[in-house]
Amino acid sequence: MSIVSFMQTQCLRMMASLAPPLHDPDRQQQRWIQQRLIVGWPIALLACAFVALSSLPARAEQSCAPKTNAAKILRTKNVNDVDPNWAPPAFIGKSWSLIETRQEGEFLSGVLVNPRGGALPGRVYVIANEWDCG
Repeated sequence: MSIVSFMQTQCLRMMASLAPPLHDPDRQQQRWIQQRLIVGWPIALLACAFVALSSLPARAEQSCAPKTNAAKILRTKNVNDVDPNWAPPAFIGKSWSLIETRQEGEFLSGVLVNPRGGALPGRVYVIANEWDCG
């Protein structure tokens, strides 16, 4: 036997001794788990991403309604800067809504929508505690 073939045989024996026997049930179960993890984690990641992304439009479509007819419509984030179109004796009815809302401290900013579903141009500010956002 040559030195080269002897070394090859020794290497093969050593590699064979490192591998677990094929009939080992623990090894089979471990391999099954590893295969499921390799396939499963991308699916789980995609499911989480889908749930996170599907909840975004729900927040963007939040609608608010005035609690009373006395709710003020403001031009800026100043309680005394009432929009001239909504200055007394004008008032907002409870069937109006505010969409595309953003919380800005004690104020909300958004777009007013009339009872027939038409959006008024521009954004307005309202006092957050005068509106019910559900």
